[in-house]
Amino acid sequence: MFAKHVSRLTSAYCHDELSSRQSQRVAEHLITCQRCRGEFEEVRFGAQLAAQLPLIEAPESLWRGIEIVLDGNGRATTGGARRRAGFFMRPSFAMAAMALIVLVTGFGWFW
Repeated sequence: MFAKHVSRLTSAYCHDELSSRQSQRVAEHLITCQRCRGEFEEVRFGAQLAAQLPLIEAPESLWRGIEIVLDGNGRATTGGARRRAGFFMRPSFAMAAMALIVLVTGFGWFW
């Protein structure tokens, strides 16, 4: 049993990214901890919603705009693929991107 909550592991557990031992320990913790179980259910629900979104290619102009903002110098940078990966590693930017995708694709039911 974990001495602390397993919040930081819920996403990895949901996506089956933990070792079998760690996964078993998280599962046991979720049985007894209502707080972590609630957080896990939120992660699972979000993953289920995201799985229903269609995959569409974003226009290059959108990526250029994002790169300009992230660069902070008012100019586009090179290395778009590297920049895109880093962009989605930041939770606040990832949520903003999800909101933009939802608005652009018309998935108003998400909100």
